[in-house]
Amino acid sequence: MYRSTCGRALLASLCMIFGFAARAQVPGTAERNPHTIELAFTYSPELTQLAPGKCGCLWLQGGSLDASEDYGRGFAHVFSVSGEHAGNIVPDVNFNKVEFLAGERYTHGAGGRGAFALREQKRSVFSEGLLGGVHAFNGLFPAKKGFTPSASGFAMRVGGGFELAVSRRIRLRIVQADYVLTTLPNNASNSQHDLRVAAGFIFRLDGD
Repeated sequence: MYRSTCGRALLASLCMIFGFAARAQVPGTAERNPHTIELAFTYSPELTQLAPGKCGCLWLQGGSLDASEDYGRGFAHVFSVSGEHAGNIVPDVNFNKVEFLAGERYTHGAGGRGAFALREQKRSVFSEGLLGGVHAFNGLFPAKKGFTPSASGFAMRVGGGFELAVSRRIRLRIVQADYVLTTLPNNASNSQHDLRVAAGFIFRLDGD
């Protein structure tokens, strides 16, 4: 039931995000703004359950770097690299993973000026959907013959957050909450359904 509900919510979110993006790019619907490049540095702990059980839940500690390019009406292309770590999850076994993701973001109410137009908007809410891959290492993963210390799989992240502008060049990401799906082997479902939260700083590099 949990996975079915998450799957339906995830599909609806992706359809909404990419549907908006496709409509925004139709010729004649809006004038494109000068491109704005942003870098976001966030602390991003993640609650995961690596394998099914009575819980076996643990918090991974890590951070992420997001690069985004605004292309008008509040829409942006997003590229994200994140890394998380947990030590001694079982005696002498750690867990580390790196995710590489890309997708689309929509900043609600940003209009045609971009989220950094401080004279128009100091607060913004965004939603995003990102797809990519995950690589885990220095761990212990089931394989055809015993176990292996590393594994790779598909990764997906869907969520959103709230930001506050402190100047035309700097914003604070007050909170971000995401559903994260990864497909690392675990001798059961071979998938993980995680809750990720994040907070940090966003820097604008150029654009009007």
